Amino acid sequence: MSSSSDSPLIALPALSSDVQKELFQLNCSLTNLWEHGLRVQKRFTDAEQVLKPGPGPIKMLVAVDSMKMVNLVPMDAPHPLYHAAPDCSALRHSFLLNAMLETGVDLEDPSLLQGVTLTNANGKEIVFKKDDKGEVTANGIRVTSHHRLSDGTALLITEELLFGLEEAVKEAFQDLMARTSAHGGCGTGLCSMLGKASQGLQDKKTE
Repeated sequence: MSSSSDSPLIALPALSSDVQKELFQLNCSLTNLWEHGLRVQKRFTDAEQVLKPGPGPIKMLVAVDSMKMVNLVPMDAPHPLYHAAPDCSALRHSFLLNAMLETGVDLEDPSLLQGVTLTNANGKEIVFKKDDKGEVTANGIRVTSHHRLSDGTALLITEELLFGLEEAVKEAFQDLMARTSAHGGCGTGLCSMLGKASQGLQDKKTE
């Protein structure tokens, strides 16, 4: 008889089909990863793992430029953000939750000149500021574009990842490659999909 077990992961919020479609159309770098994260999360819950309560309705997404996302790791290699290993799942959840906020920011708010601080779904602060030329930054990283989805969610695109996540993903990639080599393969499962996972964004882009 199986019994439930507590997971250290924070649950990811649901992704509605309408929002998913809009994000695909905008070539949002989070869409495939969010969808994949929810599929893996379902496997966790089906196995009676109890995840920590996730955030409420998401009002704003802060996503890196899609080409920056695609080029995080080599295209034909295992991708830590899509891998099934526990540490990779933890990185994936952290990566996604860092991009989600339950509170939005009005880019026309005059207080942006002094800076507006919001907390993301992973408990980290993002400081949004606007300079005298109207350029908006998030933790000092330039916001290159912004969109409003039909459900009211704001989508901000940044030119770089926040919170040192690029370095975290690259370190995880090196560790994954070392484990893969040591096991003469993927080692921790899902070998058939790993070589193609990082191409998801580009594949969707060309459909």
